Amino acid sequence: MKKVYLTREEKERKVIELLQGGANIRQISRRVRMSFTDIGKISRKISGYPEPADKPEEYNKHSQALEMFRTGHSNLQVAIKLGLSDYETIEKQNQFRRLINMDTFCDFYDLMKDDLDSYLHLEYQLKNANLTVRDAIEGLKYARWLESMKFEYGNLQNRLQQMRDESFHVWQTLQALKQEKLLISNQSGSLKEMGETYSNETYFPENPSEGISFVARRRRRYPRGIHSS
Repeated sequence: MKKVYLTREEKERKVIELLQGGANIRQISRRVRMSFTDIGKISRKISGYPEPADKPEEYNKHSQALEMFRTGHSNLQVAIKLGLSDYETIEKQNQFRRLINMDTFCDFYDLMKDDLDSYLHLEYQLKNANLTVRDAIEGLKYARWLESMKFEYGNLQNRLQQMRDESFHVWQTLQALKQEKLLISNQSGSLKEMGETYSNETYFPENPSEGISFVARRRRRYPRGIHSS
């Protein structure tokens, strides 16, 4: 597709049309390929505002800094050339990045600047391990699962120890019952032996009359109140 190049007058008419349509300077700059400064001049021209006579020195430094960043100069070169402090230089670099639609980068820098060294170290370690940021995110997810599993494992260990203690208590109770059973068995055996001995020493005659005479003979032999030694 053949590109169509607009003349200066055509660009100006297009800018006026877009301004009247409610477009902002950044949108107009993208569509018409014109600098913010030129768009501002056209905007002031159609609105009736006069051109500023002399630009202040600070404005000149700001413009020069933006131009130097646009042409690839480093922060140090900009600071030396324009006599800016380190803070002023970095701030103007952030403004330059925002102007070229690097808002996301600037937001990230503002978020991480207090801990930027740690983040850069993390990024360096990921690259050495041939890992991506997505891999790191997945690793964090598994690490959280691992912590949860460790907590659950601790609970299971406590439950297992509780069951062991209960099992030992049951074993002790069982041993006591076995001892009691053995004691009762021994006592039962003794009672059985005593019963058998008593049965052997006592005479139970088959004939009742014989039994009565046997009892009478014992009474005659052992009168009341007299016991054999």
